[in-house]
Parts: sequence; structure tokens; C-alpha cells
Amino acid sequence: MTEPQFNIPLKPCPFCGMDNAIVSHAPREGLPWLVLCPDCGARSSNDLGESGAIEQWNTRPIEDALLEACEAILAWCGTGDGKYFLPLTPPWKAGLLAAVARAKGES
Repeated sequence: MTEPQFNIPLKPCPFCGMDNAIVSHAPREGLPWLVLCPDCGARSSNDLGESGAIEQWNTRPIEDALLEACEAILAWCGTGDGKYFLPLTPPWKAGLLAAVARAKGES
């Protein structure tokens, strides 16, 4: 088994949510670089190389779009100039801020 060269953090499994995914490569057995979830068996595609496997594993278009939407809502409602349609109450704003921080790995 070849040791990973890239020190890129892996996101939790998109299927089961566990955060113990591994980067694996066993060239003698003919296995390509891939990211694998040992809990549910989800894995990245083959033949992408190490950085490609990690990038594919960490790519979450739906999560990224949701994060952008949350940030847009916060920007639109959080201007403080009274030019918004519906102000966010403190619990909603706190919830959105926490979701954005989690999605960015800041919590």
C-alpha cells in the first residue's frame, strides 16, 4: 500500500456521514488511488490519481449550492439598512451562521 502524499482533509462520507474515510492505493494489487468509506463502502471513482480522488470525494455540488444560498440570504437580510423584505430573527440568523461555519469546516 502506498502512503498518501497529499495532506488534504477529507469531508465526511456523503452517504453515511462518518468522518473516517481513507485514501488508499495498492499498485501491486492493481488498485488505483481512491477514497473509501470503511463504514458504508462508498468510494471515489478509479483512475483519477491521488489528488483527483480526494478532489472528487470532497466535491459536493448540492452542499456548495446550499452554502452559497445561505450566504446570499445572510448578505441580503443582514445589511442592517432596513432594505430587506423579511429580517432574520436571531435564532434563524444564528442557525444559518452555524450551518455556514460547519459547511466551511470552521466549527
